[in-house]
Amino acid sequence: MFGKSWEKAQGTVIASKPVKTSGDGSVTIYEFVVDVRTTSGEVFRAKVGEPRVATNFWRPRNGAVVGVEYDNKSRKVRFDKDDPTLSFKNFKTQQDGSFEATLAQQPGTSPGVGAVSSAAAGLPPGVLPPQLQALIESAAANGNVARLDPNSAESIALRDMLLRSGGVVQPPPTTPTPPARHAPPDA
Repeated sequence: MFGKSWEKAQGTVIASKPVKTSGDGSVTIYEFVVDVRTTSGEVFRAKVGEPRVATNFWRPRNGAVVGVEYDNKSRKVRFDKDDPTLSFKNFKTQQDGSFEATLAQQPGTSPGVGAVSSAAAGLPPGVLPPQLQALIESAAANGNVARLDPNSAESIALRDMLLRSGGVVQPPPTTPTPPARHAPPDA
């Protein structure tokens, strides 16, 4: 039989690098190292390129868990274009919503208060641990929040550091489970 038999899976982006840039520097094409988790539980590492027709492709960041498709026989992997976390249109909709939420706030309120969330940081919902989310919201309410370009190297490094400090090594699945609560030891 000719062609490939693509199967859906989850992938964690481990690394990325630019492979070519247009002559005017306006477009850069990346390739990615992705750990692929099949539905049977097998994990393998593969190199994945950007989709050839990428008009709606939003480049995932290192650590992102995204939908992928793989061919079991050849082990070739491609991004799942149906995954909303890889959609530029979905990202733009979230950004527009965050902008509108900021516009609707009371005058004198710090930008982003009420919109400081996983979505505002470009992350799937529920990624930030509740304690970290509460700390960010408290700081924002007091005007103690620095606004960075979400795509800058500094912003990405800061977000990754905050997630690691909150115990998040990689974003959890789409439906996060609440952290286990332990009873205090008897005195």
